[in-house]
Amino acid sequence: MKSNFSFLDIEFPVLSQFGKNAETYLYSDSNSCLMKLGMIGETIVNLMFTYDKVALPADNTAANRISTLLREGLLTQDLVNILHALRKTRNKAVHENYTSISDGKSLLQMAHSLCEWFMQTYGDWNYENQ
Repeated sequence: MKSNFSFLDIEFPVLSQFGKNAETYLYSDSNSCLMKLGMIGETIVNLMFTYDKVALPADNTAANRISTLLREGLLTQDLVNILHALRKTRNKAVHENYTSISDGKSLLQMAHSLCEWFMQTYGDWNYENQ
């Protein structure tokens, strides 16, 4: 079965791999799924800092990096909400061994939307949502 994240293969292979792994792990290891989804958000944020040449915040936490991108006008509130949802759930998965297939399903959809936005904004401007 083709992955929903295959559209990232050429432009952003690391994001593609995280997404594919998250899909694979959803039912067999939802904890790993949630961690991979969080890595998608973290990678996108880090790439934005690099591509847009934004200075990292003094208190360089994931939450502060997201807030900085919002203040810079590079993210909408909807994207910020997705990034925080991915970040918070990843933290629970890492630090509390949290598992949830239902969270994995909803976060897979959010991560996919985030990746489509990222592709259209930083990858292929002609990319159309699938």
